[in-house]
Amino acid sequence: METSNNGSIVSQPSTCLKMREIVEIINEYKKSRTESSALLINKFLQAYSVTIDVSVFEPDTNLGAQFYVSLYELLFTNVDPQSKMAWNCVDVLCNACRNSSAKQALIDTYQFVPILSRMLGDQLDNLNKKKLLILLQDLTCGIKITWQVSHLPHLFKTLTKWIEDKDQDIVCLSLSVIVNICFKNICAVYTLSRIVDIKKFLRFCLALQGPLVGIHVCKLMIILNHLYDDIPRKSLLNLVTPTFDSIHESLTKNDPVMLRSTVDFFSDMIKNENIGIFKEYSHYIENVNDLIQLINSRKTLDPDATPLPPYDLECMTHILKFIYTLELYKLADLSPMYQKILKFTLEWIAPEKTSYQANILLTTITQNLSETDDNKKLLNLLASKLPTFLSILESASTPVNMDDCKRLASLLQLLRMMLKSSSISESVLNALKQELLMSIFSPVLYEDLNTVNFPRLKVNEDNTTTTSYVDAYIYAVGLVYEVAQYDARWLEMLSVLMDSKNIQTLLALALSGSNCKVKQLVLELSKNSRFPIEKVAASMEVQQNMFISNTNHICNQSNAQTSFNPPIYPVLGYSQIEMFDDVLKSLKRSVQEQNITNESFGQVMELYEYKMASMSHAELSAANALKASNDRCINLEHRLAQLSAEHNKFGQVIQHYEKKLEKGEKAMTNLKTYFMDDSKKYETEIAKRDKLISEIEKRLEDYKTELSQITDQKHSLEEQLTKCENLIKKLEETGNKVEKKLETREQQLKNANLHIDGLNVQIKDLRKMLDQKESKLAELTKNYLATKEILGTITKMAASQNNMA
Repeated sequence: METSNNGSIVSQPSTCLKMREIVEIINEYKKSRTESSALLINKFLQAYSVTIDVSVFEPDTNLGAQFYVSLYELLFTNVDPQSKMAWNCVDVLCNACRNSSAKQALIDTYQFVPILSRMLGDQLDNLNKKKLLILLQDLTCGIKITWQVSHLPHLFKTLTKWIEDKDQDIVCLSLSVIVNICFKNICAVYTLSRIVDIKKFLRFCLALQGPLVGIHVCKLMIILNHLYDDIPRKSLLNLVTPTFDSIHESLTKNDPVMLRSTVDFFSDMIKNENIGIFKEYSHYIENVNDLIQLINSRKTLDPDATPLPPYDLECMTHILKFIYTLELYKLADLSPMYQKILKFTLEWIAPEKTSYQANILLTTITQNLSETDDNKKLLNLLASKLPTFLSILESASTPVNMDDCKRLASLLQLLRMMLKSSSISESVLNALKQELLMSIFSPVLYEDLNTVNFPRLKVNEDNTTTTSYVDAYIYAVGLVYEVAQYDARWLEMLSVLMDSKNIQTLLALALSGSNCKVKQLVLELSKNSRFPIEKVAASMEVQQNMFISNTNHICNQSNAQTSFNPPIYPVLGYSQIEMFDDVLKSLKRSVQEQNITNESFGQVMELYEYKMASMSHAELSAANALKASNDRCINLEHRLAQLSAEHNKFGQVIQHYEKKLEKGEKAMTNLKTYFMDDSKKYETEIAKRDKLISEIEKRLEDYKTELSQITDQKHSLEEQLTKCENLIKKLEETGNKVEKKLETREQQLKNANLHIDGLNVQIKDLRKMLDQKESKLAELTKNYLATKEILGTITKMAASQNNMA
């Protein structure tokens, strides 16, 4: 979360900064110029000037084009150096320059330099001078000026005056802007030569002190020497040492702007015919070694020592670019330093800002490594970082801006080059997974390409033909193709990619507008039997037709709008023409007669004054026309940028609806086939049903006959039923009588049962008494038998006694 006292908007996340809202507010402000809208604009501008998320400044969107055009118009109407809104615009532009794509668009398309030049003046304090010069330094780096633009005289006058300033930063920045404008712009050099005496100017600059100033003076001398003749060999060789000194000074000051200017100028100067001259310098290895040691010296190993502030990531980006330039153009054999360079570069592969340059440097070194034992160690060192590479690849699989696209493309190039190295190819093959690469393609393989599955870079009205975006996916296809050469399991994935219409469109766009390396890769892919040559050619034709149509429309519109009459220079009146003729005749006659008098000279001088007045009016008119033409050109560039963004947006919409149409036609064909099959099926079924209905109707007639018979039977049975009902009634009456008798008998039976129950009770009582009597009888019988036995015993005893007696 960013904190600032500039207003409540600043404290909000960058995602809450609605670019569409500020464009609408600026448009409203241009109409009404109310204080409330001005206050709101200032708050938004302050928020954009401090936002960390530079992806909001992406220019390749319809909304981005509107934003920059609105910002230009706002700055155009508030160019007063005392305007707070103007300086807020400057702050926003400074922050936007952190986005490389936005900075390039500000230079090439939106052309803010003329309007910013009008803000330059001696009334500015040093702080605002530096701020404006830093912005101009950014916006003039690589600028192309093909004709004499109206703002250059004022800009050069101010900058050459500021070179005499006591503040060395202002001197250095002023020189840097002059160098940027004059570099490869012959019209700007001619304009400078009319403003100042070149020789005196260079003599003054040579007396200035400082390594950064020295490199600018050296650049300026080379540029101005080139104006009159080829650059001397000695001047080019003398550029190398100041370049390294300037790089050291920039690193010491942690100044990425100065470092970029130095590296870019050096890179431009060594191209083409100058390579052989720069190869004569013999201390590249020592200087590069010193440079790496200087950077590594900031790593504090002693925990008690105070650590130095880290280098700006943008500085490291330019250092990596500088080493990459040396290696690319083979200015020196850096192979003895490959190990040190590799270790140094691998430290900068993770940060987003340095990742791209680090990857392309590693790719170039990998490509130059031969399969020797020492180089295999370096390749193994590179292979040990495969988990890091794949982790970065996974996090960057869905790019959100142009820088992310370039980063993804460079990483895919590196993996592809590592795969070509036989000593580590197996490690790369084992590390790569199909799921990871498919996640890269998932946004473009989705059939409908809606905003849910499309990359954020392409969601918010972005175009689909940005070169960086196309190149990233072409390199991804190239990596899959390369892996498939080693592992047949990847051929299926390659077939899926080649069958995708979105991939075919990207291949066509690459052949149409990408750089030489990408086109070469696509042509290499075309050797594969799975390459859809006919479909890619058809897609190319569609893209070219759209481009030609759009170009012709823009050209016709431009011709119609610019077909105005040339400025009419003031001419002499009729009387002045007659006087002019008379003077010429008189002068000619006097010359022939050798009789030239003071009167004739007076007339000639009067004619000269008229001519000078006419020329001064013509010059003024031409200057005004030039300024108007510049403004018109800038407006047309702005309009072209907006139309291009809209064209790309509509191209995406057309492509989307073409896919929808194809999908609909395919669905209609499938439905038609389905309905035809169903129709035949149902016709057969209907014939069967008709036959069945005929049978059912016949059976129905039989059933009707049977029903008639059954009806007769029913009537007969109903009569019988009636008789039976009558009989039943009689039987019911008889039954009722019987029931009454039965009830009487039942009552009698109940009474009898009650009597029987009483008798049963008596029987029970009698039986009980009988049982008692029988029990008593048994007891008496028992007693009787016992008595009888006793008497018998007694009798026997008596008899025995009698016998004994």
